[in-house]
Amino acid sequence: MRRLSLLLAFLNMRRTLLIGASLVVTLAIAAPLVLIWSVLYTNAGLQFAIRHIPHRFSGVQLDIIGARGTVAEGLSVERVEIDHDLVHLTFQRIEGRVALMPLMLQTIRVLHGSVGSALIAVKPRSRPPGPGGPVFLPAWMIISAEQGHVGSVTITVPNGFRLEASDIEGVAVIRHRVIRFFQAEGVLEGQVRVSGIGELRAADPIGMEVKGRVDWTPPGQPAWTVHGSVRGDLNALNVVAHVVSPCRADVSGQALALTDRWHWVADAVVQDFDLRAFGLPGVLGHITGHLAGSGDGTGFSAHGPLNPGGLRAGEFDVQFSGAYAHRVLSARRLEVRHAGSGALLRSAGSLAIDGPRLEASGEVSDFRWPLTGARPAVTEGSGSFTLAGVLPYEVHVNGSVRAAGLPQTPLAVSGALGKDGFVFDSAELELFGGHASLRGQVAWSPAETWSVSGRASGINPGALRADLPGSIGFALGISGRGFDARGDLTASFSGLAGKLRGVAASGSGTLTRLRDIWGFKEVRLGLGSARLALDGHLSERLDLRFALSADDLSLLAPGTRGEIKASGTLGGTLAEPVIVASAHGGDFDYDGITLESLDADLDVDPTALKRDSKIDARLRRLSFRGRTLESLAFSLSGPPGAYRAHLTVAATGLSARLDTHGAYAHRVFNGELDALAVNGSGSLHLALERPVGLVVATDQMRIEWLCLTGTPGSMCADAEWSPVAWSTTVMSNQLPLNALTAGMTPGVEYLGTVNALARLSGGATTPLAGTLRAELTDAEIAHRLASRKVERTRIGSGTVTLSATPAVVSLQAELGDGEVGTIHGRIDAQRITAGCMRKPPSSASSRSTRRTSTGPRAISTPTSSSRAPPDRHGSPARSG
Repeated sequence: MRRLSLLLAFLNMRRTLLIGASLVVTLAIAAPLVLIWSVLYTNAGLQFAIRHIPHRFSGVQLDIIGARGTVAEGLSVERVEIDHDLVHLTFQRIEGRVALMPLMLQTIRVLHGSVGSALIAVKPRSRPPGPGGPVFLPAWMIISAEQGHVGSVTITVPNGFRLEASDIEGVAVIRHRVIRFFQAEGVLEGQVRVSGIGELRAADPIGMEVKGRVDWTPPGQPAWTVHGSVRGDLNALNVVAHVVSPCRADVSGQALALTDRWHWVADAVVQDFDLRAFGLPGVLGHITGHLAGSGDGTGFSAHGPLNPGGLRAGEFDVQFSGAYAHRVLSARRLEVRHAGSGALLRSAGSLAIDGPRLEASGEVSDFRWPLTGARPAVTEGSGSFTLAGVLPYEVHVNGSVRAAGLPQTPLAVSGALGKDGFVFDSAELELFGGHASLRGQVAWSPAETWSVSGRASGINPGALRADLPGSIGFALGISGRGFDARGDLTASFSGLAGKLRGVAASGSGTLTRLRDIWGFKEVRLGLGSARLALDGHLSERLDLRFALSADDLSLLAPGTRGEIKASGTLGGTLAEPVIVASAHGGDFDYDGITLESLDADLDVDPTALKRDSKIDARLRRLSFRGRTLESLAFSLSGPPGAYRAHLTVAATGLSARLDTHGAYAHRVFNGELDALAVNGSGSLHLALERPVGLVVATDQMRIEWLCLTGTPGSMCADAEWSPVAWSTTVMSNQLPLNALTAGMTPGVEYLGTVNALARLSGGATTPLAGTLRAELTDAEIAHRLASRKVERTRIGSGTVTLSATPAVVSLQAELGDGEVGTIHGRIDAQRITAGCMRKPPSSASSRSTRRTSTGPRAISTPTSSSRAPPDRHGSPARSG
């Protein structure tokens, strides 16, 4: 019984021990689970966990204040502060929810979270860096944020730099020494949207490698888009950027000492920069160039060559120093010098982004326009200017210019500079001794146009041309399209009044130029008794009506004498003009040319195949360079398919008559020379042996072999010409010298005969070449003195030979039996080639002797057949 009691007691104790052990094991297992559950699912557990997080680790102090909620269902923290020797971080209004399973792997995986604000304050170093270096998290911890949002971030550095960002979205992984972020986006300074990927490295100083994009749309300004990357640390950050819009440029440089006295250096290759994108005038067009710059907290500077394509003037050397703050670009110094002309602009001022509002002043020196070219219209421009306000900017210019070789002209201009042009309502110029008050505008978009109108008074054209002294006034209006010499132009003037050369001047009218067409509308000019009227246009096609009347041509051109009355119309084309006109005048004297009288009536239409044309022109006593024609008469009649022309010319001791007929078509006259007669004062009577072919055009001329026969000699010739080359053969037999020299020298007659043969050729790019042989017989000069006595000087007889090749010209003369002695000589002259002179050979010699007695000497006299031209390589036939 007792044994049974002991057994039962043992069994009861064993049960109690087993139950106790089970309870202990259950409690050992359940307690941590309950603790973990409490931490994850209860606010008390969260507070318990936060109290047991270390406040200091690796030199970092961590404070978590105002935590509420649960880890599993979401929590919020009023503030988290992290303090390090180099940086102090403050995060406020933190909310988020984390995944539970990764916590087992010491990873905090934030499914979604947000931070109301963050302050990152970089601190100056207070002690040497520790051996371990800075870290972001304990080595055992990883934070992964799959969807994060930060309302605002403020970054400050000890040098005073401050950067604010807002609305930051992104995905990031934070490890012990690295923060990697993906698809991060945010807004800087409330306007600049930034997106990028990259990493931050816990180093001293902080390192980074980031690629991103910047989008900035200032109010009222074009949008900026920049792609770029940064690599390095806060001591030296390498930056590469590609500006995509509103301009195109590649920038590379460095940001240095960002935690201390920060500064930067950069190079920029400008591929396309257009002021029109910024609402500014686009007269400069597309700008390209290369700039080098540097800057710091007080400002920046840049210098280098820029090429504004709109000016078509090449490169400008640009230097700039200024600053940008509070959305205002301030220019302490801007200097622009044109590399080709030396024109210089110096300026200073400010440009506020809002508006944009511009305040600038400066000065210009050595200005010319165009900036390139050998003949600028404006030179020596200098003066000062101011620009103020918002578009359109108020502009004031005071200075002086020199135009077209004129004296320096003071000017004062006030106007408005807009996005598409410049309008000036007041421009005062001191011009040619007078004054001009002008207004107008210049536009470069959507098209290049300009216009000027106003009135000029007291203008003295003598300042431009000394032969036009006087004082005139007139109203003017000029407009055009394009800024070069090929642009369209319209110029009108009215109310012209005053005096030129002491006589009254008047006029009005309009002139136009449209591409290659010049137009005249009601152009009326008067100077004393002279009158000019023009209406119509001139171009490849003609349509012009004109009338000119002047009793004294010296009014139009000093040194000119005569009177003229002419009127008519011009039509057709330049190649085949239709002319209906008449001209009558006389007593002309201009630049050594004199003409006693002119009478001409023309009615010519080479394109009207069934209409008769008519020309009747007569000139009396035409003198030029010592030769005088007593009279010249030309007439033409018939339709173009059967023109008949007649020409008569008379000089002292010589007269000629020519008759021809033929057809005109396609700018070519193709006909025959029917008659040609030459008569001299003695027994000279030569006539065309037979009709010969004749072709005349603007680009060719050909006359077949013709012969003039009669007494006392004969002459044969042919000729061919084109703009590229020409050739002729001339042969004479016993031709009197006075037939060749008639009218050359008043009161002098050249007697004797000449036998000659000449073969000559040349061209536009080739020199004259060929041979000439002339035999003089009984040459004599008869000079009629004022006393009417005739003084005779005998030259004698002999031979003159000329030979010309592309390299050498040779002249040989043998003359004798004359009162002046004998001449035997030869000259060989080497031609100039390749732009250099060559010394003539020394073989040239000449000898002249005076003889007291003379006697006749027989020489052979060649006679040539008039039936055919001589062999081009032979000599004329001879008979003794």
